[in-house]
Amino acid sequence: MAEKDITCVVASGDRAVFMKINTSTTILDLKFDVSDRLDLPYESLSLSFKDETNGSFKFPIENEGDLSSMVEHCHNRGLKEVHMQAFKEKEDSSKVHSDVQRYQQYELKKHRGSLPTCVSDRIPNDNPSEDNVPMIDDMISRSERIPAWWHTALTGEGQRFESAKELRLALLYYSMAKKFEYLFAKNEPKRIRVFCRFKEAQNCPWMLFASPTQNENRLEIKTFVDNHTCGNFGNNAGQSRASRQFIATQVLPTLKVRPDLRPIDVQKELLTSYGLRVDYSKIWWGKERAQEQLYGDAHESYDQLRWYVEEVKKTNPGSYIHVEQNEGRFSKLFICYAACINGFLNGCRPLIFLDGTFLKDRFKGILLSAVAYDGNHGIFPLAYCICDQENTVNCNWFLQVENFRTKLRDLGFKAKDTRILGNLLQSACYKYTKAEWNDYVEDIRLADE
Repeated sequence: MAEKDITCVVASGDRAVFMKINTSTTILDLKFDVSDRLDLPYESLSLSFKDETNGSFKFPIENEGDLSSMVEHCHNRGLKEVHMQAFKEKEDSSKVHSDVQRYQQYELKKHRGSLPTCVSDRIPNDNPSEDNVPMIDDMISRSERIPAWWHTALTGEGQRFESAKELRLALLYYSMAKKFEYLFAKNEPKRIRVFCRFKEAQNCPWMLFASPTQNENRLEIKTFVDNHTCGNFGNNAGQSRASRQFIATQVLPTLKVRPDLRPIDVQKELLTSYGLRVDYSKIWWGKERAQEQLYGDAHESYDQLRWYVEEVKKTNPGSYIHVEQNEGRFSKLFICYAACINGFLNGCRPLIFLDGTFLKDRFKGILLSAVAYDGNHGIFPLAYCICDQENTVNCNWFLQVENFRTKLRDLGFKAKDTRILGNLLQSACYKYTKAEWNDYVEDIRLADE
């Protein structure tokens, strides 16, 4: 355990979980983790700290100040373990929105990730549902819920930042709030000089220059002319800086409690809340980045398949797993666990049903499955396959992969040639009339005699 980590026991009713907290833990992350592990609704979750050294007093933990004060109090008293209580209060619809704002402030301070340093190219709208997003100019109420701190992300000369990344992030939020476009004249780790996009065309004076302070690594704003004369700020200006990383920052806290969040919902929320018209495709990729931060990188998952194959063979004797590659790239995956084989032999009817469904991740593909019918009239999984598309070649491969074909013979099928049986099963799957289906079922019955 790290030197400044504290073991925190969070209890709710008769359930409790162990967590580690320290000075870098945020109230937002803490509440999300507690909500997820104790299955409590985040919107109405409240936390309190029980100080058993002071007469069992309970202190509400409602914001960053409360949490940091509690951690400091524990360090001062030399406590290595603390107890907290989690309970459900009356839901407040504004709480989630305010937590999202606090998360954005936290991201600004921590400057996680990197932002593009040039004006990003516009991505054509590829909204697959063709759902019309209401235009901000057509709305009766023009109320925008842009956080106040966006307007004060840049305050003037003398303002200091820990790094160039932090300054760029502050500049991004500031331009979104004030609705103007900017360009970098110098964008270096030690010097940043920014002008209004219309400096040359319309001689707009807005500019910012920052460089390190004497004998320090932090950046300080040396010159800040916060005045526009170009007349091109306002309305939708500033939205081109809404990068994928910016979208991911906005989506991440909501995605934790709403995994089914759709890009079109994010598009509407950015428009109605912040007045930002952002292309659907950019929001889709931003949501992908947020999902990667939450659940891991899809590229890395595929890269770990080799390790997974070895682990299955090592820890699940009798299982069959096979990965097929094409010039070093993933092509197909077949998995049939030993427990599924034994379950089919001992508790299922001697019938196998085949089906497939689309995979909706970044790489698409098809999930093919072979299932059985158990004694409780339930679906029992036997094997599954991941491939690029559902066609005859892949289905035949699924049925005829060497180990699985051998096991078909061991499962009690009397057919001398399991390839014939596999072809009959594959053909029966694509029959749309009862008569054709009955013909193939009769052929399968005869093959089993």
